[in-house]
Amino acid sequence: MITPKVWFKLVTPTDNWTKVSLEEVEDVDDLKEKIKIKMAPKLDTYSSASLTLKATYNNDNPNEAVELNEKEELFSVLKRFNIGEANVKDSFSKNILLFVTALSEKTYTFIPILIESVKRTFSDITKEITGIIDDRFMTFSTDIESRLKKIKLDASYPGWYSCPATCTETEKGKMVKEDLTFPFTLNESITLRKNSRVGLFKKKTIPKSKKEKDIQEYFIKECEVITRTFEIIHYNVLDVHNFPLLDTRKPDFVILSKQDPLDPLNVVAVGEIRVIKAQHGIFSNADIGHAVSFGEKLLQLQPRRAFVYAIITDCHVLSLILITRSGNNNRNYKRTPLAKLESDDATAPGWKQFVTLLSQNPETLGWVPSTVRHEDKEVKLVRSIGTGRTSVVYEGAYDNNKVAVKMLKDAQFSIKKQNKQLI
Repeated sequence: MITPKVWFKLVTPTDNWTKVSLEEVEDVDDLKEKIKIKMAPKLDTYSSASLTLKATYNNDNPNEAVELNEKEELFSVLKRFNIGEANVKDSFSKNILLFVTALSEKTYTFIPILIESVKRTFSDITKEITGIIDDRFMTFSTDIESRLKKIKLDASYPGWYSCPATCTETEKGKMVKEDLTFPFTLNESITLRKNSRVGLFKKKTIPKSKKEKDIQEYFIKECEVITRTFEIIHYNVLDVHNFPLLDTRKPDFVILSKQDPLDPLNVVAVGEIRVIKAQHGIFSNADIGHAVSFGEKLLQLQPRRAFVYAIITDCHVLSLILITRSGNNNRNYKRTPLAKLESDDATAPGWKQFVTLLSQNPETLGWVPSTVRHEDKEVKLVRSIGTGRTSVVYEGAYDNNKVAVKMLKDAQFSIKKQNKQLI
């Protein structure tokens, strides 16, 4: 049997029409992964999440294409164009054309140089700024040529020099070492009856589907039983995969105290559900890096917080990732070995770890009340109002008055602003 394939074309960076197999593809996320692999090494510097897919029905005009949602299933795409579902993948491959845009997730640190330096050769520029780069990026290679993958001249401010300051999710996943022992004493008092039908992640009840949507729904239902049953657990596990809770990011679930409203300032821990691919047998570096990115975003939105835990699971196994904030906006990463979450007859080790985590107080899990200092007084941050490219705006309480507090996401943006004013 011939495997259906769909035509796609890169818009950014531009490319010719190419075919990609729809084997093991159920939704748009799977399709993005396939396209990224197919276009290696051209898309190696991009994560699959940074790809935007737009589709047309028997039409090669990109201006008439409609954007596809991250977790949208293939039959839902066909429904948009009133195409029948008799054979979804065959129908998809015969009628749909895809336009792919790769958007860089990299951020840039700006370093001022003299405008006349831009006129020199690349070699002269690197010699002049090597000392500055070494001071700010001590962990990078000493070879400036290999360290700077991209040189970019900002057209608006020709006196600025910029270089990438982040890495892809796959590269980030490689940084997370499996050298963290479970940090809490297991709470043996939390148990469910062996004949309990829900709450134990029983092997025979876990969906065999490869769709994250099905695993997601099952996970949340099991967690509802756990959080409802035990008084010692003061948290809810909430499904937020369709809601950009963390700035523009959408973790699959978050953990927060039962009495708190849903707001980034109240999130205690974050979690991601990934279906382990057969070719890996374990969570891939991209999966781990994806979970880490949510923890990093939470640290950014909770300015006083020193560390956060991120959970990654497929309902069969579970791993806990610790993301710690260190000086100069750096991060340290550790994770626990995979622990079995599913149970047969006895309670699984991963299940005990999970409910033990849910029984900890918020401070033990890294959460602290969000406050800032102003004129020797404390401003309590109440909730997040909105986020921009460089800053986050909070509602705050100061001297019995409501105030708006604007905070930069990164100290480097302040450096950029100061240097801009000097030009």
